[in-house]
Amino acid sequence: MKYALLTLCSALLSWTSIAQNPTNSDTSKPYIEVVGQAEMEVVPDEIYIKFHLKEFEKDRVMQTIEMQEKELTAALTAAGLPISEINVSDFESNFVRVTWGKKDFRTEKEYHFKVKTMQETAKVFEVFDKLDITDGHIERVDHSQRKTFEDNMRIEATKNAKKIANDMLSSIGQSVGKALYISDKKNIPNVDSRQIGYLNDDARLYEYSGLKGGTVVQYQKIKIISVVSARFEII
Repeated sequence: MKYALLTLCSALLSWTSIAQNPTNSDTSKPYIEVVGQAEMEVVPDEIYIKFHLKEFEKDRVMQTIEMQEKELTAALTAAGLPISEINVSDFESNFVRVTWGKKDFRTEKEYHFKVKTMQETAKVFEVFDKLDITDGHIERVDHSQRKTFEDNMRIEATKNAKKIANDMLSSIGQSVGKALYISDKKNIPNVDSRQIGYLNDDARLYEYSGLKGGTVVQYQKIKIISVVSARFEII
């Protein structure tokens, strides 16, 4: 059995081949196999902020978790933020040991707060700053329409695969027939890290959100990429 192999370079093509297919029922028909890719960038509209509240003593008065929660929710509400988006992760069982009085532990809780914009994020950290909440950071960002975007990119990648095959074959006077298979390449590296942008290697974005005289910056856009492998008959 003889095989003919043709390899070309393309911005959307990792590798291609034209060959007789000995395993296909139509063994007399050659095929072309290509890889199509599509990508888009979107501004995140889901920002997840993680923070902790811990018991502490102030002016010889214990500031309980309940007292801090009440103060925090009042401040966030006054800032126009959606406190319904605050979720308690868990109640920490491994307490922090202290030495004063008869009490030998302090409790803490972990929270997750979802907001939609950079402006809301800045407001959250303004509140944290006023209440001396220092254990808070942006955990991740995402987009509410991610699934729809992924589906759209998969369709575009498939169309691009067919266009690549058509372009290649038309250059030699042939054309694309029916698709023999189309495969979503789920094993490619995930280029969407869902991470926030950085001003430099050592500084997280939220530390420069304008709360302490820093520069307000935007979130790094989320890149959504789809890659498909497709095989078409040559006619």
